[in-house]
Amino acid sequence: MAIATRARAGLAAAAVLAGLAVPVALAAPASASSCAAISYSVSACSTVTAVNATSFKVAYRDSAMNGLSSTATLECKAESTTSSTYSVSATVEAKVKAAIFAEFTASVTGGVSQSMTSTYGSTVKIDVPANSTRYCTYGIYVPKITGYTSYDAYSAGKYTHVKTVNWTSTAPQRLGWKLTSTPI
Repeated sequence: MAIATRARAGLAAAAVLAGLAVPVALAAPASASSCAAISYSVSACSTVTAVNATSFKVAYRDSAMNGLSSTATLECKAESTTSSTYSVSATVEAKVKAAIFAEFTASVTGGVSQSMTSTYGSTVKIDVPANSTRYCTYGIYVPKITGYTSYDAYSAGKYTHVKTVNWTSTAPQRLGWKLTSTPI
């Protein structure tokens, strides 16, 4: 019996015994699937298919153009804030989004949050060689994952596939600086 099928069977049994019509969140199994009971007879199992490149949401930028014949030091201090929040594409029902967030957390290295705001006061120093420019950019690293949710109905001891919905999701992961020789 596949892990997702076992999870669905457990959800269906728990929902019927407890009379639940609300989502039941399960810990994400090793197969990268998590399931939620939509009603006593319908379950939704979400699977992460890829963790894509992390994007970077800019909060603060600074740069230094060194026209001197010797190395200078640029000190950057974040003076503004930005926020980033967890999201799942609109094609996914609200009851399934909590299970997807649990799966996202299990699939991305490092903790993720449902929302995150950059903080004031972070400082970084960078050497700027003679006759060159360096850039420091502060912001939030935001990984993106893709996956799908499979909806199945359980009736008379048998599962019937209802639909499959593909989705994308993002969640802020960490704050940090990017130091570059070209602007971001």
